[in-house]
Amino acid sequence: MPRSRSLTFTDSVRMLDGESPFVRELDDLISHAFDAVPGGKLVALPYFAFRSKLVAYGNRLAAGLHDRVHGLGRYDRTQRLYAAHTVIVMTAFAEALGEMLDGIDLTVQHRADGSESQVSEAHGSLVLTFDSTELPTPWSSLGDVASWLPMSYLSLTRETEAALQTWSVRLGKTGSELPELAYRRYLELYRRLIAEAPEFAAWAYLAEHASTRTLVAEVGGELRARLDALTTGLAGVPDLLDEVSGRAAANRARAELARAYQAALERSVLGETRAPDGVVLPSLERGYVNPACRVSRVQPRDLPSEDGWWADQPRYDDLQSVLVASLTAADAVDRPLVVLGQPGAGKSVLTRMLAARLSDRGFLPVRVELRNVPADADVQTQIEHAVRDTTGRTITWPEIADSARDDGLLPLVILDGFDELLQATGVNRSDYLERVAEFQRREFDLGRPVAAIVTSRTAVADRMRFPDACVAIRLEPFDEARVATWLSVWNEANAATLAARGVAPLDPAHVLRFGELAEQPLLLTLLALYDADAGALGAADAGISRADLYERLLTEFARREVRKSGTARDDPQERQAVTAEMSRLEIVALAMINRHTKAVTGADLDNDLAALLSTDPPAPGRETLTKPLTAAQLTVGRFFFVHESRAVREGAAEHAYEFLHATFGEFLTARHVVEALRTLARDRAYFHSRGRSGPLDDGELWASLSFAALSGTAATIEFTEGLLALLPDAERASVRELTVELLADAQYPNTRRSLVTYEPAREPAYVRHAYYSANLTLLAILSTGEPLDFHPDGIGVWSEALRIEENDGMEDAVRVCRVPSERGYAMRIVREDGSDVSPNDTSLISGIGIQPDPLEPLYKSAALPAHSDGGVLIRRDAPYSNCCSRPSPRMELIVGCRFTNGASHTHGWYRIRGGSGSYCANSARTSPNSIRLTWPIY
Repeated sequence: MPRSRSLTFTDSVRMLDGESPFVRELDDLISHAFDAVPGGKLVALPYFAFRSKLVAYGNRLAAGLHDRVHGLGRYDRTQRLYAAHTVIVMTAFAEALGEMLDGIDLTVQHRADGSESQVSEAHGSLVLTFDSTELPTPWSSLGDVASWLPMSYLSLTRETEAALQTWSVRLGKTGSELPELAYRRYLELYRRLIAEAPEFAAWAYLAEHASTRTLVAEVGGELRARLDALTTGLAGVPDLLDEVSGRAAANRARAELARAYQAALERSVLGETRAPDGVVLPSLERGYVNPACRVSRVQPRDLPSEDGWWADQPRYDDLQSVLVASLTAADAVDRPLVVLGQPGAGKSVLTRMLAARLSDRGFLPVRVELRNVPADADVQTQIEHAVRDTTGRTITWPEIADSARDDGLLPLVILDGFDELLQATGVNRSDYLERVAEFQRREFDLGRPVAAIVTSRTAVADRMRFPDACVAIRLEPFDEARVATWLSVWNEANAATLAARGVAPLDPAHVLRFGELAEQPLLLTLLALYDADAGALGAADAGISRADLYERLLTEFARREVRKSGTARDDPQERQAVTAEMSRLEIVALAMINRHTKAVTGADLDNDLAALLSTDPPAPGRETLTKPLTAAQLTVGRFFFVHESRAVREGAAEHAYEFLHATFGEFLTARHVVEALRTLARDRAYFHSRGRSGPLDDGELWASLSFAALSGTAATIEFTEGLLALLPDAERASVRELTVELLADAQYPNTRRSLVTYEPAREPAYVRHAYYSANLTLLAILSTGEPLDFHPDGIGVWSEALRIEENDGMEDAVRVCRVPSERGYAMRIVREDGSDVSPNDTSLISGIGIQPDPLEPLYKSAALPAHSDGGVLIRRDAPYSNCCSRPSPRMELIVGCRFTNGASHTHGWYRIRGGSGSYCANSARTSPNSIRLTWPIY
């Protein structure tokens, strides 16, 4: 049969029963659709005469489906289940029709006026419509049952009514009830299918969150009980698939693959990562917790790389049922199933679990780590490469696929880490999913259907073209219940160690204070490891800042790595080694932010380490067979919270690195900047104490702050401010003085700067000076919180040089207003405090010439919340008033008045007009006696 198309009734019956007597009667019925009614005889309309047999057949099928599909291979079983579904769809309609026609005589006498021909035409039209109607299948690309089936039943009802009119028989007002009655009967039959084959429960589970809510609601408790029995976690997959699997595999290569995958269940959930002394890392089998997920079929204009798009997709708490439903659907062999998630969300761990749990249980999984196979090879070569890496055997894909087919298994190729191909090589592989689908199409045509899964980071989903109606699953962050479940396993595994150290079991409440880390499984492990030594999370003050936590967390992991090397003999040496380790991690973060990316290639990181660090790289801990590890590999290889993407291209390995959570890079960037400020402030104090003058060597700050703005993310600003707040008052005051001094000359070159060879990106001089002045301004404000007066020309340069998100971040971090100065006016910059904002506060209307009385009290008191749409627009336009070439919109401030107990209260809204559109937002209701003030913003 064609790939994954919907089935007609005849197709379905023939697939289920071959050439049985019922199939022959069905063929006769269809052939009669083209015959004239025999003259001179009483005849019964063949379809209606056959209806009772159809109903009996459908009910027998629904009650005995388990025996019909028992022992079939995975793919054949799915086809039979889809055929059975089509049969019950038509059985339900036929049974409902029979109830409505009970007692009506559907025979006709031959007449001279040729009414027999009308009867024949009506009969033929009905039968052919009945047999040719393509019906929806559970969880298929055709759509959901509840959205299509009622329409199908309505179409059949209309054909039936047309046929009956030739007998002068009308269904009457009950005709409108036939589709509904048929649908209710369908639900009853579907409930029976769930009892016969668990796939129907999984398909109904997916439909529950799509448009088939009615189905699940009406099936009710029986479906939920069936699902509860089948979906108690991924560990339940073997039981589920035992029921739906074919024969066990005998091929040696397949058996070795299965053994290798199942052996991984006993290894650490972190793979090869070494645990600290005394700490027990739970095994993959015990430590894995199913995340929730979101599921959608991706269409050409969808945006699966964006969180906002996913927020609108249905969420499922049971990943197991989603996977079973997707992998047992008929179109699983048409296109790959795509699994997306953030770094550390558990994509690779999930693929390891699937490879182990699905082995020889109806599937033949082959797990392909894309980082270890040739990136530029075709899909078949990548699969064969992975099989050799896992088993040591060289075997062709057709051989292993034929072996699976002979034993009734459906091959499942799991391609893990598509994003690594992109990041490590920088090569455009946007057609990769299409190539996987083409591979599946070829295999289907050759009689070797194969399912496929591709995993990737969500953020790069915009760099892949999804085949039409491709199913995508996004793994969701852990919620509180899953965090608690994971911690219960951790505490049990480490009970003896924690007790010996006098450390209480890790309380979920202590972890959930840092939700951005706890919600990702790998980072949750990091928090647990940090706490295991001395209960650090439990002992931490409830008011501890994120900056303080990250400082303790990352410094402690650096200290552990130093101690592993055995090079530290006393405290001063250890502190120095930890400082050096942290400095190298900071360069990793800086390499990303200065390139405006979330990942950095190994070659770029090696260059940055050489340019920015005068110290030697860490001592080699190991070598490859061909050459020593690079400085970049040695720097990041010690820390599992830095993810290494790897791909093999033209026989050589290429690397890229990123933090498992963006906040690590943001914190380390802030730490690097604050440490550079402290060092330069100490140098400045020393020079001043010696009576020296002239520009300082601000080379490290210039290198760090002239390629990107700290305002690019709110977290970087938060960490910078938090780290500055940890300094003594005197040191913060010294940092403030330093930044103000540097800011005076920030737009000019400094011939005394060091580190001038560092150039992660080629930028014009004015761009680098703009970044430098913007960052120094921000640091001056963050250091002490005191306002800073700044000439507006500098702010105008920022708008030209900084990226949109950096400008927006700057405007959210500080507030700008105009104040008088010797040069006419200056911009006063203060820390944004979230207070209400008024056009008058920002001096936008000063000097414009509006007559103040009697309106002055009104426009001066009009205000909007700082983070309302209007407040944001006013704050973001204020810095550029009269100081740059931004477009000149017009602002209309409409002030409404009301009086309560004799006191005047004002409300206002604003309207920004510019270009061809307008933008409006209300801060409050306005009274009928509103007064409108209009002035230009230059």
